[in-house]
Amino acid sequence: MNSRGSISFRNGNTYSYEFPEFKIRIEKLSPHVARLWFANFQGQQIPVPPNTFLLDENNVAHNDFGGSFFITWIGSHTITRNGVVIFKTNNKKQVSVHASAEHWEVRDVMGGLRRRDGQPVIFAPLPNIIQQAVQFPQLDDDDEEDEEE
Repeated sequence: MNSRGSISFRNGNTYSYEFPEFKIRIEKLSPHVARLWFANFQGQQIPVPPNTFLLDENNVAHNDFGGSFFITWIGSHTITRNGVVIFKTNNKKQVSVHASAEHWEVRDVMGGLRRRDGQPVIFAPLPNIIQQAVQFPQLDDDDEEDEEE
């Protein structure tokens, strides 16, 4: 497996690993659980490909639920397809990933692209329109009323 990276359970990023026929996408659901699912190249969920299984650290296969697998930072997980390991995690609350994906990306909670193939993506921050539109006066310490009299 030639792709590496990590998945954090501490942020709201969505992670995407691109294979020749599909993408594996991962998103945090809670501080302890993430959803792993398969998507087409337009990002729409597709059924789990045939002969694709999620194995835990004890090599026990787990069924998908509605086309999704659920992983935690507590254990390690392996995805096999036709008996070949295509994706593996080594968990420690921030998951280490090894995959044979062609491309991978990280998106922030607002959907902005943060990393592509391990490289940071340069982006220009959007101006804070609300802050520019509404200017609140700043109070000096001298202007505040002293409630302890």
